[in-house]
Amino acid sequence: MKVRATRGVGSRVAVLLGVLTLTVSGSVVLSPSPAGATSVSNEAGFRASWTNASETQIDLTADITLNCTSGAGDGVASRNSSTAITVDGHGHTITQACATGSSGVLESIGSGAVTLRNVTITGGTTSSSSVLPNRAGGVYTNGSLTLSNCTVSNNHATSAGLAAGGVLDENGTLSITSCTLSGNTDTSVGEVGGAAVFEGKGLLNITDSALTGNTATAAVVTPPHASDVAGGVVNNGTNINITRSSITNNRATGINIGGGVVNEAGTETVVNSTISYNTATAGSTTNTGQGAAGGILNQGGAETLVYVTLDGNTGTTGAMNEAANYVNQGGAVQFFGTAVGDPHNGPNCFLLSTSTGTPPSFVSNGYNLEDDAAATCGFSTSTPDIVGQSPQLAAPANNGGLGPTQLPASTSPLINAIPVAHCQDVGAAGVTTDERLIGRPQGSGCDIGAVEVQAATGPPSCPSGATCITNGNIPGNIYVPAGQSLVLTNSTVGGSITASNPASITVCGSTVNGAVTISGATRFVLLGDPGDDRCAGNTFRGNMTLSNNTGGLEVGSNHISGNTYVSGNSGAGPFLPDDDRPEIEGNTVGGYLYCTGNSPGLKNDGPPNNSVAGARYGQCVAPF
Repeated sequence: MKVRATRGVGSRVAVLLGVLTLTVSGSVVLSPSPAGATSVSNEAGFRASWTNASETQIDLTADITLNCTSGAGDGVASRNSSTAITVDGHGHTITQACATGSSGVLESIGSGAVTLRNVTITGGTTSSSSVLPNRAGGVYTNGSLTLSNCTVSNNHATSAGLAAGGVLDENGTLSITSCTLSGNTDTSVGEVGGAAVFEGKGLLNITDSALTGNTATAAVVTPPHASDVAGGVVNNGTNINITRSSITNNRATGINIGGGVVNEAGTETVVNSTISYNTATAGSTTNTGQGAAGGILNQGGAETLVYVTLDGNTGTTGAMNEAANYVNQGGAVQFFGTAVGDPHNGPNCFLLSTSTGTPPSFVSNGYNLEDDAAATCGFSTSTPDIVGQSPQLAAPANNGGLGPTQLPASTSPLINAIPVAHCQDVGAAGVTTDERLIGRPQGSGCDIGAVEVQAATGPPSCPSGATCITNGNIPGNIYVPAGQSLVLTNSTVGGSITASNPASITVCGSTVNGAVTISGATRFVLLGDPGDDRCAGNTFRGNMTLSNNTGGLEVGSNHISGNTYVSGNSGAGPFLPDDDRPEIEGNTVGGYLYCTGNSPGLKNDGPPNNSVAGARYGQCVAPF
């Protein structure tokens, strides 16, 4: 356990690590299930509801394990309906335990839209020697698919046709919000996507999500079967939008490959995102007209990259038409505020012209950086861009936010490189934060890339009487006893945080995998606020309950995967008049937001407003 703890003078150790989770009775407000929802707690109940063509909502009350079905030799839960359905996992997991035949986890072969939220999908393994039907190790849908607050991990697909390791959607739209897709693999012949393949007729939106550690391998790499392969995501729909997301450490092997992204059709817009440390291995080094990019391969239309970090991707030495970070075989690709650097086995960028269509091009809209003096991405000091200087970026890591990001060194030329008057230039209108929801600018200008460096990532010192943990890796739960204080900065907690009648609680730039329950605090409760409190936003993967705290409350710029309950809080924080009442601002909430009895009401002096996937109740009914 790597923990550095410091304590104020005269304090006792107030945090017990690895203890059992404390249940605080009476502090949790239970959110009602929607009318008509079916609650299930076992495999039989889930299969019955999922296959019921008239079912509209399933609520999980326990983890579900799917086993091989009698006589069928496979275990996939299959639905065929034109009726839309929602599965709310409430933090539970659906695990596929059958390892034979078509044993993906979920499939919907009808036209009805599917929404999956607050659930983990794992363990699927589907194998097919025929071209049809199309398959996915995790989730396959034939209509629109919405994933919210989900994890799709460690699923696998092998097919003679089109497949995806994690998610495959056909004929609809695909929306992925506040989700993690990781450890999925796909070995197939058609479009091959480790994390996701989109073959729909609408938009593909990836927002506040992480696609990391996925692998895609083309089973056949000779024509006519040489298709599009991406370790992260393949888009063969219309347009793709990637916002505040990380696509990192994915691998692709084949022809027409992108280690991170392949955009086969339509336009692509990437804003405040990290596409780094992906790898593309060309199955052949002699195929003309076939691109190979460690980061992004564009075969579609126009693309726009705004405040993107495209760094450290790896191409294939000796392959034709290859680049480490970007190969453009489509239309015009425009860059603003984007960092491109640290290429491995190839140049940063490459233009692959074809005999038909609009010739591909790279266009700088200003304030980009490329570390190659040859300026293969089309940047120029006259644009103005920075050319030939290292971005000085650390490897992808947990720096707050949902996915891995790359922090610039204190001497990096990325910092303050964009004058304030130009922070929202071409393509960046309305962009006021970085990938982690940290406000732009933090200094004398905006930073190039997906990360805006803060002058301070947490409280400047450890207050007297508090237990302070910085850069900690805590595998268990944290319990803060009555009258004690905790300051947690840039740390990871494997379990939950429970504080009953504490003095003060501060959590900045950290990830907590369990629930957060804070009740009865007599001093300030600070859970993220990159503004006046200089506290980086956090990632909270469970439910959050904040009740009857009387010393002021600030909850800002966090990713909260579960439901959030804020009740009976009052008092003022240290920065007046801004902290004159409880504040909830700039959070991304995957579940419900329930607010009641807070005095004198709740405050949001953002922007940005809170983004809430579920319902709002009480004082939070009006969007704010």
